[in-house]
Amino acid sequence: MARFDCDSFIRIDDTVAFGQAVSGHAPGFTGGAEGLCRYQSARAFERDLGFVDGINVTRPDGAQAYDRARLLQVLDSGIGVVPLFPKEIRFSCETEYRFIWFSATSVAPYLIVKAPEARELCSRPGDIVVESGDAATGA
Repeated sequence: MARFDCDSFIRIDDTVAFGQAVSGHAPGFTGGAEGLCRYQSARAFERDLGFVDGINVTRPDGAQAYDRARLLQVLDSGIGVVPLFPKEIRFSCETEYRFIWFSATSVAPYLIVKAPEARELCSRPGDIVVESGDAATGA
């Protein structure tokens, strides 16, 4: 915990309920995602989508184009929220868990959301214990 310059932390005991509690106070909320970060050496990621059919279409004027809605559907089903969770491998000791809330409206770059009921879904575990050679703490 020295890396974070802190001596305590909270634990979210029910991540789904926590996400729902916060979403009720997020302006323009339309959906969300949560999960562990995916630590990797490259910033890009690869995913084999297999054969993708039905994206290329012929417009009324005879020109070739692509069906944007179909392309987005294929990407969403094959990739989903994976691009929201990558992080450089050098940060793997953080074992970060992310919550992401989608909004239909523009929001400020930093937004403070007050959700008092979300506090009930958190606890304060005991003292932080750092064991020598623990991969999770980086010690």
